[in-house]
Order: sequence, then C-alpha cells, then structure tokens
Amino acid sequence: MYFEFQRREDLPRLAWCARIRRREARIEVLHGAGVELRNDGFFEGVWDGAFVDSDFTAATVFSGSGARISGDGVLFATATDKATPLRSLRCDDTLYLSNSTAFILSQAGDTPKIAYPWYFMEVLEHARQGVRARHKPLRTQQRNQLYLHYHCNLWVSPTLVCKRYPKNFVAAPPADYAGYVSLLRESLARTFANAIDARRIQRFTPLAPASAGYDSSAIAAIASGLGCSEAITFATRNGDPSPDSGTAIVAHLGMQCHEYDQMAYLHRDDKPEVEFLVEPPGYNVVFAAMEERLASRLWLNGYSSDTIWNRDPRKVRNDLAQFDTSNNAGGTLGEFRLRVGIQLLSVPAIGVQHAAAIARISGSREMAPWSVGGSYDKPIPRRIAEEAGIPRQLFGQEKYATSHIWLTYPERLSPATRADYLAWVATLRDRVPAPLWYWYRVNYRLLIQVHDPVMRRIRRLRRDYPWLRSILPQQRWLPLSHARQNGRSPWEMHFTFQWALERIASRYRPGGET
Repeated sequence: MYFEFQRREDLPRLAWCARIRRREARIEVLHGAGVELRNDGFFEGVWDGAFVDSDFTAATVFSGSGARISGDGVLFATATDKATPLRSLRCDDTLYLSNSTAFILSQAGDTPKIAYPWYFMEVLEHARQGVRARHKPLRTQQRNQLYLHYHCNLWVSPTLVCKRYPKNFVAAPPADYAGYVSLLRESLARTFANAIDARRIQRFTPLAPASAGYDSSAIAAIASGLGCSEAITFATRNGDPSPDSGTAIVAHLGMQCHEYDQMAYLHRDDKPEVEFLVEPPGYNVVFAAMEERLASRLWLNGYSSDTIWNRDPRKVRNDLAQFDTSNNAGGTLGEFRLRVGIQLLSVPAIGVQHAAAIARISGSREMAPWSVGGSYDKPIPRRIAEEAGIPRQLFGQEKYATSHIWLTYPERLSPATRADYLAWVATLRDRVPAPLWYWYRVNYRLLIQVHDPVMRRIRRLRRDYPWLRSILPQQRWLPLSHARQNGRSPWEMHFTFQWALERIASRYRPGGET
C-alpha cells in the first residue's frame, strides 16, 4: 500500500482524512498545511522519541494522530490519552479515517441523524467506560457506523479488515515516588525535545496550565524544571477576580502567566461555541479566549488525573475510565485544536498502564506528610508542587473546575449563538416524521419523571448503605435510550451536536472558511 497526499490550504492546519478502497493499494489523504508527510506515512503530533525517526506508532507518550505503512497494511495511531480519538466510518467498499468528526462525515457524504437527542451521552459513555471497552458506534443518517478509537493503534488491511492493538507500555512500574516523578520528567523532557525540533513544519512550544488546583500546580512545577517558561490561567470571571487563578502560584516557579476571563466567549458575536459543540457539551469553550496564545503550543493538561492521582484506590483506573464523569476529558477541544494548531498532552496519563503502582505510592507511608485528608486529596501532585517551592496554602484547597462550562442551557450561549441555535431547533419538528419526534419526546419525559427521581434515590441509598453498592446500579437501568441522558438539560438543548456539524461543514468543503 502507498499514500497519495493532497494538501489543501483552506483546511484546518492539523486536519486530515484518509480514504481506503477495498483491494486498492492507494491510500488517498487530504490534509491541512501543518500535517507532516513521509514516504511511508504522515502525522500531526509529538511523542517521547526522536523526531527524525518518525516512530510515533511505537511511542509510550504520543499527542496527536497519524499513520504509517505496516506490513501489507497501514497502521493508524491515536494519542495515549482520551482527548484526541481517531474516527473511522465505512461506506460499502470504502473506509474513511480522520482526526475530525466533521471532516470524516463531509468526505463520506453523511450526516448525523437530525433529531436524535442522545449523541452527547453516547460519546460520554466512551469516557465513562475507558479506553479498553468495546464502544458502540454513533449511527448516522445513512445508517453508517461512526467509530471513535481511543488510546490504540488501528491496523487496516487492503481488504478493510481492522485490528486494534494496545499502546506500548512504559517498561516497568515505578517503585516509589522518586521513580514515578523521574518517569514523568524524563518522558516530558523527550517529548519537549521532539515538539521543538527544528526540522518540523510546525514546532510546538510547551505551555503549562495554572490554577489553584492540584493538577495544574504539579504540571507547572515539572514543566518549569524542563525549561517551560509560560503558563495560562483564568484570572477573572465576568470581570470579577477568580478564586482559581494560578498567577500567584506559578510566580513561585519564575514563570510568566497570561491571564484571561473565563466568560469572555459570551461577549463575542462570531459564535465561538460552534467548534466546541461538535463534541458536546462544548464545556471547553472558555478556552476560546486563549486562541492567540495557544497557537503552535504543546499544551499540557491534567485530564484524567482523578483516576490516576487519586488517593482513594477505588477510584484509580488503568484504562482511564471515569464512571461518574459528566465530561469527556478534553474531547470538546477537537475542532479548535485542529484549526489553531495545538497539541494536547495529559501529564497524569503518562504511564497510566501502571495506575495500580501509582495508587500504592499515593497511599504509601512516605507520602503521608503530603496527604491532607478529605475528599480532595492528591498527595503526589501536592508533593511535586510543594517541593518546587509552591506554598501549601496556595493550592489544592478546593476544586473550582473553571475550565468547564457545560453548554446545556440556552443562557450559557453567547447571544449570537443562542439566537442562531434556537432558530435552527425550531425547524426540526418539520424535518422528521411525527411518530419519531414524539417517541423521542416520550423518552425525554420518562427520563425526567421516572428515571432521574429513582436514580437520585438509589444514589442516596448507595451513599448511606455501602453494602448495597454491589446490588443497586450506579448508572443506567431502564432499557430505553433516554436512560443515558442528563434530564437537567432542556429538551431544546439536545441537538447541539447536529447543529454544530451543520454550521462547521463548510470548513471542510473546497474553499471553505477555516
């Protein structure tokens, strides 16, 4: 098999879509200007190895996506965290693969089911189940199946047979705190060198997060020791000081901190929510304000830290599963990332295969001085930050989650976006058969009036009587699709996925705006 590349300047810089026809050796790849090309492959990403070798498929740390010829087939690579999945969709004798949901649907000539209200929860289920679960595909209007692949390499044969392979493991589990921190530092040092290699089409300068939480403080502490000199934070919320600002924290590390307002997107008239709602619920829209600073950056983050750095071993997972999460760990940054030119890297996800060993370190006697008790207790990041010179009282006191705004209510949208979206929703009733529309509405009402009240009662019973936890379900129990949806969202807010894809589709047509 071989690649045939077509570069389009009007595409988002890091976007690509591959088309493979059954029993045809040629692999056609449309791509943006920031995608790196090789005779035997292509990629947009950084990893913990030498850039010149282009061996990203074997990396233990990889941010981005790409593909290489492997044997008589082709091996596609996803990131080693959950933020940037690979998409695949098969139409008869043609297989499409891409790092963009909008791009792959555009190339396949398909769309989502226009009035299907549960797409958000189907994507969220992937985050809840973890990277090794067998995920259900998203159904499209033309009855195709759109698969999302996480934390794996996907091999495709000339006959379109697909085989999933796990990512390479970090060789040995860390034995103690010093060994684990050494693993993080060495992995990041190699990744930083790769990201800024002078032979790249586009270099990615490291950028650290800054907040009053555990994860950002620890990540900034490690990054500053490796030469990263800049951080970003939300210093205000609608003009008022934010309690989650990390400016004072990274000042102790000698880093320059760039400050932004968390709600700045509400005052824009260019509908910034669109590219975030392609992956609902669009909660990372707050980062739209940082676009200029994030361009050409390796942006470090703490996504999935609650399942890795948690002191409670019952919450630690080596498959990045988060059964009680209501977000998809940075997944809403996809279209924004591809257009602006950003690489995302979850630092806690480094060495996630050894989560059990990391949990033992968190609960070990050597970490006791850095355990503060309570439900918000992460000894490993606390020790990293404090030993770097950050005073204990400045961070890890309360969890604010200022990087999240769930766009599940109309009032959380900017005025221009809200007007456009609600006008679009008003047309839905005439675009689908009446029986189907009313079936979805019945599902929704049952959710609010039956499922949610019962599940609230079950959660209280599970909390008050621990012995019931093995008997009573924590998640879905009704055999209906509505049992997976968050009933707190108004009915009209269940179609943001379809609306966003319609609005952004022009980005992937020839001559489209990016």
